[in-house]
Amino acid sequence: MKKESYRGFNIRILISFFAILLILALFNIIVDPFSIFNLVNIKNFNELKPDKNRQQRITKVVELKLEKKPVDVIFLGSSRVDKAIDTEYFYNLTGKNAKNLAMNALTNSELIKIAKNAHAIHPEIKTMYAGLDFFRFLKYQADDGRTVNMTLNKNLTISEFNPLVLSFDTTIASVNTIIANIKHKDNASKEDPTGIFEYRLKQYSDSYKDMELSTIEIQKLANFKKEMQKKGVEVVFYLNPTHATDLQLIKEKGGQKVFEEWKRALAQNFNYIDFDIVNDATGENIDQNTKYFYESSHSTTEMGKLVINRLTRLTDDPYGKKVDKKNINVHLKNADKALIKWSMSNENWANKVKKIAKGGEK
Repeated sequence: MKKESYRGFNIRILISFFAILLILALFNIIVDPFSIFNLVNIKNFNELKPDKNRQQRITKVVELKLEKKPVDVIFLGSSRVDKAIDTEYFYNLTGKNAKNLAMNALTNSELIKIAKNAHAIHPEIKTMYAGLDFFRFLKYQADDGRTVNMTLNKNLTISEFNPLVLSFDTTIASVNTIIANIKHKDNASKEDPTGIFEYRLKQYSDSYKDMELSTIEIQKLANFKKEMQKKGVEVVFYLNPTHATDLQLIKEKGGQKVFEEWKRALAQNFNYIDFDIVNDATGENIDQNTKYFYESSHSTTEMGKLVINRLTRLTDDPYGKKVDKKNINVHLKNADKALIKWSMSNENWANKVKKIAKGGEK
């Protein structure tokens, strides 16, 4: 009797354990905090996804593998691309299915790795848009990022799927998602972003030091472009837009020559579209009506729409200038004039940036 009692007890324990796992998995799949499964979308429950990017080095790989429709286009780059590019807007504009595979703290090496593996998983990809960041071409920051565990295997593996349904981190994200949706107010007033602009500028003030260009990084991308071209894939490079305050900070930190050397070196190796220039969007006022930037380094989807508009048409416009080895010198002169004009018209912020660059506002 004792053995039978123990056996029955163990069976109940196992059944309870697997029942808990099943309930937990169903809970995380239904809440879907990373917007992977998209089974239900309920207002005040899981419509908003505040933790969507919590595990993006896993979730974006899984999302790509789960995609059944042909993928025409992918976007690559850092969090600047991730936050700005809205693939739904891209689809409505072009009718092409695009995936945003940009990730936080992505290096050029990891960008290339993701691009090649994505093409292996979806060989129908014909266009790759890659957003580039100045600081990723500086010697001391070129490879200062996190790796992405993405293989050539087209099939979803258990090690990729499990963290999205059974991990403690995913469960926390699910709980956060529900709480955020319950607390969300549709008419919440927008805050003045001045504080976050200053905070981000102070962060980058530490990054923009000892600026020395790494030509190896440029050659990596040039070789990658040629390799993909042989496979029938067009790689379009563009420079991510940053706010005029960020461009002014580079100048105040003594990096203007290196910044221009970067753009000139890129143009010697391949054509690109430069969005990292001053115009009415990147030079917008910083107040409650700020539309195009979260802070000095990261633009909003509104700016992303301007980027997409320029990338998908042949005509030039003030938000993105097509640059090649023939027009680079004129382009740099015009860009410098625009920055000088902005600093003269925005003396308050120009002075703030100068103090931050000198370490006077910490």
